[in-house]
Amino acid sequence: PSMRFSLTSAGTKIAGQVSKTGRIDPAQVIVPGLNPCPSDYIEKLDGGLARYVGTRKRNAGEDYGIVRIDQTYSDKDSLFGRFTMDRSDRTAPLLKRNTGYRDDEQGKYYYVSVQETHIFSPTVLNNFRAGFSRNLMREEEFIPSGNSSLMSCYNEANLIKDHPLCNLSVGGGAGITGSTLTPKFLYIGNTFDYTNSVNVSKGRHTLEFGGTVRRYQMNESQDTWISGDISFASYANFLRGVADEIIAILPPIDLWRGYRQTYSSLYVQDDFQILPNVTFNLGLRWERMTDPSEVNGKIGTVRDVLKDKDYTLGRLFEVDDRLNGFQPRFGFAWTPLGNQRSVVRGGIGMFEELPLSYHYSLTNYVPPFARRVTLLNPPFPKPLQNAAALAASEEPIINAYQWTTAYSMQWNLGVEHQLSENMVISASYVGTITRHLTGSYNPNVAVPQIDGTGRWYHTAADKIPNPAFFAVRYQGLVGDASYNGLTLSGERRASAGLQFRASYTFSKNLDNVGLGTQGAETADNTRQSNNTYDLKGEKGLSNIHTSNQAVFTVNYELPFGSGKTWANNLTGVANLLVGG
Repeated sequence: PSMRFSLTSAGTKIAGQVSKTGRIDPAQVIVPGLNPCPSDYIEKLDGGLARYVGTRKRNAGEDYGIVRIDQTYSDKDSLFGRFTMDRSDRTAPLLKRNTGYRDDEQGKYYYVSVQETHIFSPTVLNNFRAGFSRNLMREEEFIPSGNSSLMSCYNEANLIKDHPLCNLSVGGGAGITGSTLTPKFLYIGNTFDYTNSVNVSKGRHTLEFGGTVRRYQMNESQDTWISGDISFASYANFLRGVADEIIAILPPIDLWRGYRQTYSSLYVQDDFQILPNVTFNLGLRWERMTDPSEVNGKIGTVRDVLKDKDYTLGRLFEVDDRLNGFQPRFGFAWTPLGNQRSVVRGGIGMFEELPLSYHYSLTNYVPPFARRVTLLNPPFPKPLQNAAALAASEEPIINAYQWTTAYSMQWNLGVEHQLSENMVISASYVGTITRHLTGSYNPNVAVPQIDGTGRWYHTAADKIPNPAFFAVRYQGLVGDASYNGLTLSGERRASAGLQFRASYTFSKNLDNVGLGTQGAETADNTRQSNNTYDLKGEKGLSNIHTSNQAVFTVNYELPFGSGKTWANNLTGVANLLVGG
């Protein structure tokens, strides 16, 4: 591919833009060559522009298998075992770059479980289950060796030898791309699970109680920002080598982590038929998750981001469970009419979300294992050359040291009525409130002031509380959310080969940090809080909010084949082909 630049006294004409006169950096001219030149796949537009259009073949494969064993070895004991394997891979060429650039993805998932059931008496049953799962997820960007040196100017004499191509962000829709933000990712997770439950039936009570112990081994390497992430305000600035910002991970870099946590729970519930037409469901659950640890001690944090000048190694955070693990639940079912054609159901309960590695996997940039910096207006092409500037540009990613466990309260009320043998209609309401959701923000900012109109602002004299850090990317438990929804539905159960269901939901979903995502990196910056001093002002419709939703499904069994209206005398292969 080749590029042509037209220089005039008025300025430099670049991709339809006119910029101020400036020297084009020769080192930058090679970079557009990493992107496809619109020659084979081209739609010519006016003004010397073209639109690149094309597709590239993606190769994907999956192998799936399952083995199951059931054995009854006495009147009171039976054994069940299952092994499941699911292996997949995909090679995805990167459309915005020249041939040879691709993402290789691989997944391997293995599950083994064994369950033993013992009958103590006609009213007492015990189930014990042991399981093991192993998940491997790998993703790696492949850069052709012939182009691996083209971007060496970004990486300080091969600062990142395995990832010489940095991530580029160019404003103005220029379409220039470099490496991905996370060029290499590897996760290997082992989970050991032991569960026991006891069922007791006595009179009007059906009692169940039990517990679980689960051990998590989460081994991962997430190389986000390892190649550097450089931003340019425009294509013109990009060609002149005028960068706005660089985010980089400084060596030595050791991002492999072996996180460990243990989960335990106990529960008891009773289905109690208090009246012939009224049943209560009473339940209580207790859960506990240990603080995360790392097998080699390679974790740390800044306990007080507004005061501490250095990191404290050995711990990420302490779990602070405001409910002490207890989550009560209540439900009921009531048939007000003696013919059992109508039923009213409702319930309310508490539920917790306990922290696992997806909450904190980006908090591994802790000296001396790795160091994350953000440098504004960096010199170019050696953006990381100024030691004094780097010393004042550290931007760690930190979790709140007191990790308040997120919890939600959910309630529902519904009515269902059977119109005929095959027709059922229902109406239901569901409500939820959630507290202590994860929100990402920077607490290391000066306390803003507020004017008479309610506008928050900073002045030029404001100073940040902790000058030891340029900024802090903080994962705090500041989020709240609520959901209220009403659903109306009708269903025709299968009869004469026809089945259909129609439903309509009117709902409202509010929050102040963003819902529906995991982790800190999201395309639309959800889970972000702009002003933690005014969380009420952050509240609004959630990014997953949908006011109106209608769903209609139909299943119809064709009337052909054995036992059907037509061609009912067919047998064997003919019947399989015609009747399905």
